[in-house]
Parts: sequence; structure tokens; C-alpha cells
Amino acid sequence: NKLRVLWLKDCSLTHLDDNIDNLQALRELDIESNAIYYLPSTFGRLRRLKWLNAAKNRLQSLPMGTFAESLAYLALSMNRLERLDCAAGLKNLTDLSVACNHLFTLPVLQLPKLARLNLDSNELRELPSGLNDLPLVSLRVGHNRLERFPEDGVGANLEYLGLANNNLLELPNSLPSRA
Repeated sequence: NKLRVLWLKDCSLTHLDDNIDNLQALRELDIESNAIYYLPSTFGRLRRLKWLNAAKNRLQSLPMGTFAESLAYLALSMNRLERLDCAAGLKNLTDLSVACNHLFTLPVLQLPKLARLNLDSNELRELPSGLNDLPLVSLRVGHNRLERFPEDGVGANLEYLGLANNNLLELPNSLPSRA
């Protein structure tokens, strides 16, 4: 199969077939605005998939190993996710959007290439330590329930930090400084 790009946006899909892994040449998949509850266990076998937009579905759980490590762009906004286990091991991920979900906590993110992270409109009360180890350029965590910012801060590459509409009692003292 030579299919490299598949756009199924707004098609009223409720699931993807288990044989999705037959599309071994697939690089980009857009399944935004469907009614998909889960991704098949075979999804992680799409070893060449680099770009996935699965926003605006009904995804509730995505276990570790759901995605192949080739993934660079992952959009999961406007789903029903309560955990982010699926991000583990995605060593090539540069962009991750999980805005408008039901995330209360985050695991420590060991994503060595992550440049853009959107966590807007969740239920986060705190951010994990280790954000300063990521090459983040943009971090969006507005509309959460943050009361404080991680003491170890964020990396020196940060250009955009969105903290609006949280419960912060003071300005983070660990903001990156520019010389």
C-alpha cells in the first residue's frame, strides 16, 4: 500500500478498523471531528506515522504503546482523556496538544524533542517537575486550576507561556531569563 496521507475529518466514524496497520506507508492521518471512542491495539504498528490529528473525538483512554515512536505531531484536544500515558516513549514528538480534556495530573514528560505543549482547559492543579529538561518553546496551561508553578521552572528556550485563568497566588519565580 502506497497511501501516505489519509484525511477522514468529520466523517461520523465511531472506530477505526483493526487492520489500520495495513497502511504501512501512512505518514499523516486526520481523524478530527468524529465520534471515535478508542484506537485499535494495532494502531502502534503504523511505524511511519509522523502526524496525527485525533482532536474532537470521544477518546477516553490511550495506553502506553498506542503510538509508534515516529510520531512528531499529536493533536488530542477536545476528547475525554483523564491520563496521558500514551505520550511515554515518543522520542520524536515535537508538538503535543491535549487541551480541553479531563486531565487532573500529568506524568513526568520525557519527550526530548517537545517544543510545543498545549494543556489549556483541563483540571490540572500542578505541573510535573522536569519541564526544564524539555526544549519547550511554547507552553500553554491556561484555564486550569494551577496554584503554583514548578520550582524547577521551564527551559531557557521558552518564548510563550500562557498561564491565564488559573489560581496562581504569585508570579512564578522560576521564569526563564534572557540576557
